[in-house]
Amino acid sequence: MTLAYQFTPANQYVTLIGRATVNDDIEARNAIWQPGSLRWHPGGPNDPNVVLIDFVADRIELWSSKDGIVPDPLKGHLKAG
Repeated sequence: MTLAYQFTPANQYVTLIGRATVNDDIEARNAIWQPGSLRWHPGGPNDPNVVLIDFVADRIELWSSKDGIVPDPLKGHLKAG
């Protein structure tokens, strides 16, 4: 799964690449449920259309022009480790 977040005013983004699995644990959904979530999921945490995903990041890509964090134009993003 890839999750990408962008903040255009500061010319920044972060991308998380990793493994995702569906978590069918009703107790886990109830434990993290926020009342404000009813706006998007009026059926509550037990609605079958509400899905909880467990995500483990394997790789993170970051770009922040403001902080001078940009990929090398020839090598791209560097791998950690």
